[in-house]
Amino acid sequence: MTSVVTERPSDPPDRDAIEAAFRRESRALFSIAYRLTGSATDAEDVVQETFVRVLASPPPDRDAPLGPWLTRVAVNLGKDALRRRKARKYFGPWLPEPLEEGAPVRVPFAEDAPDLSPGPEARYALSESASYAFLCALESLGARERTVLVLRDVVGLDVEETAAMIGTTAGNVRVIHHRARSKLVIDEDQLRAPTDEKRERTMRALMQLVAAVGSGEIEAVTRLLSDDCVLETDAAGEFHAVVVRVTDPRRIAITQIATAQKLVITSSRIAWLNGVASGTGEPALVVDMIPERKRQASRSVLTIELDSHDRIRAIRGVLATAKLAHVVP
Repeated sequence: MTSVVTERPSDPPDRDAIEAAFRRESRALFSIAYRLTGSATDAEDVVQETFVRVLASPPPDRDAPLGPWLTRVAVNLGKDALRRRKARKYFGPWLPEPLEEGAPVRVPFAEDAPDLSPGPEARYALSESASYAFLCALESLGARERTVLVLRDVVGLDVEETAAMIGTTAGNVRVIHHRARSKLVIDEDQLRAPTDEKRERTMRALMQLVAAVGSGEIEAVTRLLSDDCVLETDAAGEFHAVVVRVTDPRRIAITQIATAQKLVITSSRIAWLNGVASGTGEPALVVDMIPERKRQASRSVLTIELDSHDRIRAIRGVLATAKLAHVVP
């Protein structure tokens, strides 16, 4: 006769305790997921799914802190979301989703949540590494490389902690981390939170660009650009837009002027983007327009990036409607 051994059912999860831990950790989870995916919308989904997972299948050790477990789940979900997105075809350049300060998110942050404090291994604190330039640079990395770099250089986990987080060996983490850093071609200055002085310089350059484009003078625009300046526009195939990267400064100037002359602008304002936890974002231009033609956008967000000589080395425009969900209406 075969005996049947039945396990005593585990105690039901303490929903109140889980909700409290979730609110306490959700800001950090969102910040990590935003860097992993480049999308605030995907980051919201990751954090919400993390909460669903912990309710459905809480960790067996109820006395252990929930933070590391929640982070592990969110990291794996974020990595999977990134892989799915990169596997899909995309029309034209893909740019990160702008996140304006003050825009609502679908994640409950605790009002008394402490400041994000990265570990000693971090090079770029959580509150300092969501610059648009940083998110764009991360696009050069594969999902595994991006995950390791974020965990090591942003969250500040050591090699062993990172290996445990993604289920690999410490030696493999070292190899992946070295490869990721070698691919991340970006100035160190672009990875730090902008200082007041840098924000002022960026704002001044942005206003100069707007004035030069408005004047219609090609040379005036060209003088503001670095020799290696790049123009990228993300319209996701939804609207008419330049669908290739433009790299010649004079061509960029001609393109910007020609585009501006076709627009009927109703309003424009400065927005502060991507200051996820620090409250200090980067200036961007939000422009609202009247679409006079088919497949013409009604809103765009323009960001710029400066080189060490205060010349503009990148102009990035986001028009895709889905990418503007976290820009204040």
